[in-house]
Amino acid sequence: MANRSDDLTPLPTLLVDIRLGPPDSGGRTRPISSGYRPILRLHNGGKNELTIGLSELTMPDGASIEPGGSGRAVVVMSPEVRKILFDNVAHGDKMQICEGNRVVGEAEVVSFLD
Repeated sequence: MANRSDDLTPLPTLLVDIRLGPPDSGGRTRPISSGYRPILRLHNGGKNELTIGLSELTMPDGASIEPGGSGRAVVVMSPEVRKILFDNVAHGDKMQICEGNRVVGEAEVVSFLD
């Protein structure tokens, strides 16, 4: 997800720790790598549930995360969700990683990068 040259708004970007569920618990059967575009669902207690579908994961050095495994990734989101994201997401929040209605893992917010 890249900025158009005429768009000066930085893309909202998060550093997250990811844990994928194993296939026998409803998780994925294949690893994820850069370019993966999940739906992220936030349940953060005092605030409303937030679902973000305009995001893409980037992992360093061509890394991937196997089903049942964990790793770190950068989540780049569309500028349209910038204000919503900053109003509702905080360091330490956990988001479900979903494919449709199926939860395949969890992402914990480590930091905001933009």
